This record gives sequence, structure tokens and C-alpha cells, in this order.
Amino acid sequence: MSETMNRDDAEIARHCRRAMPSGIDAPAFDGAFAAAERRYRMMRRRQARFGVAAAIGTLAVSAFFVLDRDAQVPQGDYIEISELMDSTRWTAPSDVLLPEREIDVYRDLPSIPASTNEAPGALL
Repeated sequence: MSETMNRDDAEIARHCRRAMPSGIDAPAFDGAFAAAERRYRMMRRRQARFGVAAAIGTLAVSAFFVLDRDAQVPQGDYIEISELMDSTRWTAPSDVLLPEREIDVYRDLPSIPASTNEAPGALL
């Protein structure tokens, strides 16, 4: 098994040598690390700029709504409840199904004759 692994390792090394240009050396660790730090700092600056822009946008939108709300509030022109109640009339939704009848209870009902005889004793 070790012969197979050695053969495979040698083949991989040969392929890598053919694929890698011979005149270019790998960059030094310090150079690669400095480039990575530069990219990281640039990313952090972009994130900070985006955060500042988002905060400014939020403040602008909040100020717009606060100022707009203050402009819409009427000063002293409040609705009186009595005016509201006098201008509206409520009816039940089922009122349209009922026939219209206007009855005066005192005129339309027959009068019951009142008894003038007093009955002595208990009524039972």
C-alpha cells in the first residue's frame, strides 16, 4: 500500500510541477499576511460607512415622520362629542326587514272600563 501511495504522491508532484510556471515563486508569508490585513481593513471601512449611512437614513426618515405628524395635528379644532352624536343616527341592520308601523299606544288600544263598584273583603 505504501508503494501505491508513493506512486500517487510522485504523480501528483509531477502534475503540480507541470501546472506551476517555473519562474514564479510562491509569495512570502509576510506579503500574503499584509495583503490579507489590507483586505480586512477595507472590508471593515466599508461596513462602517454602511452603518453610518444606515444611521443617517434612519434619522432622516424618523425626522420626516415626526415633523409631518406635527404639521397634521390641528391646533384647537377638536370635534365635540355632541356634534358627532347629533350628526349621526344609528339603526339596526335588521330594521329594513321590519314593516313600518307607527302606533300610538294611548290612542290605538281600546280603553278598559274601570270598575266603580268596590268589592268588600278579600279578592280570593
